Amino acid sequence: MEKDTQMSSRKIPYAMYSDNWTYSIENYAELLKNHEAVTSNEYIRDVMYEKIFCPKCFTPLTRTPLVESRSRNNVLAYFKHLPSYSHINCMYRANKGEGLNYVNEEEAKEAVDNEQLVVIDSFMKEVPEVKNVDDDEDCYDSLIEDIDGPTTDVSISRHTGEKFSLPSKVTSVRAICRNFSKNLHKGYYLPNSNIALPLSDLLNDVSDIKAEDNDSKLYIGKITRSDHQGKEKRDNNIRMTFLSFKKGGGYADFCIKEEHSLQAKHKINDNSVGRYVIFYGKIEESGVGLCVTDLSYGELSLLPKKYNTIVQKLYDL
Repeated sequence: MEKDTQMSSRKIPYAMYSDNWTYSIENYAELLKNHEAVTSNEYIRDVMYEKIFCPKCFTPLTRTPLVESRSRNNVLAYFKHLPSYSHINCMYRANKGEGLNYVNEEEAKEAVDNEQLVVIDSFMKEVPEVKNVDDDEDCYDSLIEDIDGPTTDVSISRHTGEKFSLPSKVTSVRAICRNFSKNLHKGYYLPNSNIALPLSDLLNDVSDIKAEDNDSKLYIGKITRSDHQGKEKRDNNIRMTFLSFKKGGGYADFCIKEEHSLQAKHKINDNSVGRYVIFYGKIEESGVGLCVTDLSYGELSLLPKKYNTIVQKLYDL
């Protein structure tokens, strides 16, 4: 798929379509309750014109171009805010990589309480005691993987050098994948970080990796092959799960190189081709390619299929 070269600002991954809601900041709960999430590919001009809204600030959106899938300059269609609402702050008007900052500790704590900011102390090492008992790989609703962590000093003040003491979570990548579309708009402060960013900015495209990286980061990639190594199918055998890769930096491929048992806990298997996976880890060299290894349970997850369209639009994967 060709890359969308159109803008340096954050993309709006989807719009909230409502046939009967009118913009009102006092009544956005009604929009949250009754809307349909549509990507720019799913937008129908005759049906949705003047009826789509930003999933973050709730102001009206438009689509450019309104009908065609690409502009005259061959730019993929995308959503954008209306100029008449430019006075309302929104993270989707900010430049990618611009950190989320808060005026004071009270404002930051309110963001945490309202689940708009998540401070992650660490990712879980082992399977939590409360597990998803449903065998449906896309059923994440019954899974609880958040544990209260320690109070953490976080550098997210608008005043340089000031830190806020905020409650943190011990969580998992799988918890991030649950309600993924909503989590994209939240700010996340990752372990050993010095900046809070929207999840949509923190996810790095595996296909763009060109070298080893000793700093753990969040990555997203599309599975192209997954093989259980060894003549006998043992849980402690290595499973090589290959992800879409551009062969950058002279490397031939990229894979998740982990025990079959760990990947099986996340339902990654021979039939996972075409699915998207998210992990948090370091990038290492492995033969002629690159890999991630030594992941804990909480540092890996398959993304539910229902979010495929959003991922394809947001990251061009």
